[in-house]
Amino acid sequence: MKNLTSKLFTAAVAAIAVTTASAQVPSLKASVPFAFTAGAGEKQQAGDYRISRDGDRWYITNAETRHTALALSLTRQDSKVSDVPQMVFHCRANNCALYQVRVGGGHTGATFAEPKRSKSDANELAREVIVPLNTTNSD
Repeated sequence: MKNLTSKLFTAAVAAIAVTTASAQVPSLKASVPFAFTAGAGEKQQAGDYRISRDGDRWYITNAETRHTALALSLTRQDSKVSDVPQMVFHCRANNCALYQVRVGGGHTGATFAEPKRSKSDANELAREVIVPLNTTNSD
């Protein structure tokens, strides 16, 4: 009985390890050519960013300043293997907010809540701006 329990435990640990390894998202980098808000309305400057995640927490790190914004995903975004990685922003007037990270490659991305906007911005239709993400092998 002890041998069976040991084998079941080993099989369960192996299944968790395989699931965790397959859920890993590649390192993502982007050059965002405009200022934007991410997470709890934190203003980010134009520049190069590294995007990483831990569960439903997404980290948007400025490569130059090393400042990191935390964005909690509102919903998960599934992708096909053929989908390309990209960041999607909703822009109104001169104010852009991170709306989605589409990881592509069959990985799960995220949709984020948009920050509260001024009345004039809220009444304006959002335009969608897409910034390509590059996958890298190292952080």
